Amino acid sequence: MPLEPWQFVIPEKPGIFWRIGSRFMITGTDWVNDFQGHNLNILYDAVEKRSPERPLITVGNHISCFDPLLWGTLKLRRFGHPHRTRWCPVASDITCSKRWHVYFFSLGQGVPVVRGDGVYQHSMDVCIDKLHKGQWVHFFPEGKVNMNNEVMRLKWGVGRAIAESKVLPLVIPFWHLGMDEVLANHPPYIPKLGKKITMLIGKPLDFRESLSRLREEGRSPLEIRKKLTDIIQEEFVSLKAKAEALHKARFSSSS
Repeated sequence: MPLEPWQFVIPEKPGIFWRIGSRFMITGTDWVNDFQGHNLNILYDAVEKRSPERPLITVGNHISCFDPLLWGTLKLRRFGHPHRTRWCPVASDITCSKRWHVYFFSLGQGVPVVRGDGVYQHSMDVCIDKLHKGQWVHFFPEGKVNMNNEVMRLKWGVGRAIAESKVLPLVIPFWHLGMDEVLANHPPYIPKLGKKITMLIGKPLDFRESLSRLREEGRSPLEIRKKLTDIIQEEFVSLKAKAEALHKARFSSSS
């Protein structure tokens, strides 16, 4: 079911007050929690040093409704320009149930998507348009909060975004732990402070060869987006084990 007009409030050309509110919403997480990042230089270089026309896609696991605010762990100087600030598809049934929810998540640059409406819905078009402009879009390709922190089949929307971007995006995967301690997935839904958050950034994924081969073979759009998503899935499995070991070590060293 398409979104109602009041549920999609992202301005095409954000004004100064919208941009200020957006920066505030995105950059608060690191102030009140114990964040530890690994290989952050990979992400920082991608955000700051890629060419203006090169879009950026990040993909990560989804363990809490607060995950879209994970980017508050980046240094404040990294923000302030559309090229350096991420957009993120968010579930409309959670983010658009009330008007204040709509503005809260929209200021956090969340793009509401409708579960079950597929990869060709309007919100996905909006995300791809951001990529056409060389901007940064983050995807939680599991498509929902992963309550059991297990390996899930990824949704193919990210595959469509990679395949249809006018300029091949730089794609960076990561796995993180701890945000479900900041905001638990069960009542009472009250954010907590001082929790350990661990984030492992993976090496950039180069889809140039895979995408070229798939097109030469005459594969359908469905086959292409599935194959590209499968590559991300394989990387997730590897990152998950490494990130869990790093996170566990933090508790061992502090005991």
